[in-house]
Amino acid sequence: MTSARLRAVFASAVAAALASAAGSAAGCGGSTSIGDPSDGGAGDATITLADGAVVPAPGDGGVDYKAPVCGLDAVFKSISKTSAAKPFDYAELRYTQLDYQDGGAAPGKSTARASIGTKCETATDKPACTTEVDTIASTQNLFPRSGDQIPAALYMVVQGGDDVRTVGTREELGQFLGPIDTPEEAQLVVEGAGYSPLCGPGAVTKTATGYTVIAKRAKNCLNQFDGFVLDVATDGTVKERSSVDLTDPSQGCAVAGRRPEGYRAPESTGESDVVAYLGTMRSLEAASVPAFLRLADELEAHGAPPALRARAEEAARDEVRHAAGFSWLRGLYGGTIVANESLDTPRHVRGLEELAIENAVEGCVRETFGALVAGYQAEVAADGPVRRLFATVAEDETRHAELAWDVDAWLQARLDDGARERVRAARERATEELVAGLRACAPSEELALRCGLPTTAIAEVLVAECRTLWAA
Repeated sequence: MTSARLRAVFASAVAAALASAAGSAAGCGGSTSIGDPSDGGAGDATITLADGAVVPAPGDGGVDYKAPVCGLDAVFKSISKTSAAKPFDYAELRYTQLDYQDGGAAPGKSTARASIGTKCETATDKPACTTEVDTIASTQNLFPRSGDQIPAALYMVVQGGDDVRTVGTREELGQFLGPIDTPEEAQLVVEGAGYSPLCGPGAVTKTATGYTVIAKRAKNCLNQFDGFVLDVATDGTVKERSSVDLTDPSQGCAVAGRRPEGYRAPESTGESDVVAYLGTMRSLEAASVPAFLRLADELEAHGAPPALRARAEEAARDEVRHAAGFSWLRGLYGGTIVANESLDTPRHVRGLEELAIENAVEGCVRETFGALVAGYQAEVAADGPVRRLFATVAEDETRHAELAWDVDAWLQARLDDGARERVRAARERATEELVAGLRACAPSEELALRCGLPTTAIAEVLVAECRTLWAA
């Protein structure tokens, strides 16, 4: 894709969005936002079941979803060796990247996320056991997550005596745990069902048939959630008793920069809409720095033209300036100046297809759309300091989008037909997830006015113009 074409589409999109905004301003009076449901939950409303158990009331009326998510690593490490169905020496939560080969996916590089116990403590041949534990791998994903784009498997490796095996399905997890008879086991089962259990008082409640677990699950936009009250039976069956939309318009669906693997949006801290939004943007821009540095390293490792690597390194320098700019704006609007998050970004060199999928999702879709939105904000943001910053950010991000498409073209020429089809499918999924996220979390009127964030209707105009790029 040529730079001229991308910039022509951007110009057309912004013009169409401005025309749409002008035509609807009188009738709409701004966007319609949904209030934060979590503000209404006092956390003390309960009901008594027929068996006498006291559990949180259904819906959001009595459930406090503000408690933090426990985190899979912490839940896994809390599992007791004595409560499992079969004694074990060692258990590991393992992340394995998948490489596509003839006949399907094959396990690639593996990383230990968390572990319990001592490896091969009771094995008859400890060196052989250690080698088997370290090399065994699975392509099954026991703990799926919304928004997963890079092909990978997250599963368990369990060793007891001379027996070494993987636990990669919910059935195998049930066999490993046996009857669900501890709160920690109930939370791990919930993780395996695709939810994120909450921590804190009342998050897990014992019932006559098992446990009740309070959990969240990310929407298509990673910083927006649904909340759930889940019943976990002793046989590991998970059923939704009730759910609630926890969409927080103050968090928006920020689209900026190139998110590195492992990025998570910052938690809401009760700040004003504008300050919270500027904080999210600062976090996204800061997270893009290691993402671009990794891209530069991988391009060099794969023999890409030196100019592509140089442009990726330049983009990383741009993102440093962007993060500093949004940090300064936060201070200007009364927010605290916060240090950049420490991101444990993987630095190993990915295969061409894996790199192409990541570039298609984060560069050709999200970064491209983020650059377009920045251009719109540079035109319409009511607050002068915000508008001026976005004028600079929009130009830089447009160059980053051009880089993404140039990298895509270089990679496409080195992939076979099957890989190109999988990259195309990933781009289509990312497009639809982006659209769903934008529809799920319209900005507040304050953000739409002061920061120029597009309303749902305007965002759909921008998306419609961008689809000519994404369909290429």
